[in-house]
Amino acid sequence: IGQEIVDTLGRVNSSGGYIASKHLLELGHRHIVALSAPWDEFHDRLAGYQKALNEYQAPFEPSYILTCDDCRYEEGYRVVTENLALFEQATAVYGLCDVLALGALNALKDHGFRIPEDISVIGYDGLDIGQLCRPELTSVAQPFQELAHFSVAKLLEISNAPKKKTIQAKTF
Repeated sequence: IGQEIVDTLGRVNSSGGYIASKHLLELGHRHIVALSAPWDEFHDRLAGYQKALNEYQAPFEPSYILTCDDCRYEEGYRVVTENLALFEQATAVYGLCDVLALGALNALKDHGFRIPEDISVIGYDGLDIGQLCRPELTSVAQPFQELAHFSVAKLLEISNAPKKKTIQAKTF
């Protein structure tokens, strides 16, 4: 049986979750709510969140992980609104994607919280839309442009030499 070698492209979502959580922890936050959704990459982002909490000896509260039905603005807004009492204790929110973080930020503002004076919010993705809100959303940016350039280069390489068997893994 011949061995087939495949090029892969991936991201290290746990690193981004760690970076976002570490940023909040270094600002002094110890009660960080995570807004998640049932997507595979969010499991990795939560692993990074938990790693940072452990490293900084911050309490891990399972009740601080709120799962939205999907990664949509409305879901971030809804979940925060339905759990307002939790945000009286929390000092920060980590939205595992910018869209959830933006929904959370606006829900908190609509319910009288001052951002960042009362509670801080950070997202993940680095989407341009985060620059349109006030205050501007802090976010861990994904290297979308670098991912796209690498992907196109690999496709061109493969299409120009279809019989060439190569392996290259690139993780961002």
